[in-house]
Amino acid sequence: MQKTNPLVETNGYTSCGCPSCFEIAIGAPGALCHACTDAGCDCEGSECQVEAEDDGEADVDLKVLALSKHLGVHHSTISEGCWFTSTDAPGEFMVLTDDERKSAADEALDSYLDECVLNTIPESLRCYFDAAAWKRDAILSDGYGHTLSSYDGEEHEVRVEGEFVFIYRTN
Repeated sequence: MQKTNPLVETNGYTSCGCPSCFEIAIGAPGALCHACTDAGCDCEGSECQVEAEDDGEADVDLKVLALSKHLGVHHSTISEGCWFTSTDAPGEFMVLTDDERKSAADEALDSYLDECVLNTIPESLRCYFDAAAWKRDAILSDGYGHTLSSYDGEEHEVRVEGEFVFIYRTN
């Protein structure tokens, strides 16, 4: 009896088994991506049945496209709401434009100041504390990821349609 190498036959992210598709699939090597499965493609060397112009990306939100690009999944697997999630990848994500990330970081740092810093400073000395400088220094030294990503403290920058979008995993 021939043994198979368990490292070779693992499930996970892999290239789509359709010979002319460049998407990512989840499963064992040779698995089809969602689009190829839905379109009826096969792994036997025939043309990909997914029509490129039928991708629907023209109507997809910029943030959804950015997260799908970052995760390597099709945009149709992304659910948006307060947090973005994907059926093909674990976690919840905050996806922000540059202005939104600045505003979110400002709010988060204000909250941290109110809850953790200012109450440790005697009332008589608070007038000497420069909150704006403290927040500026916090972003300069730790970055936005440390402030906004409660999962791993990382910030991921993705360029979509000429705009930069910032992604933070939150769980």
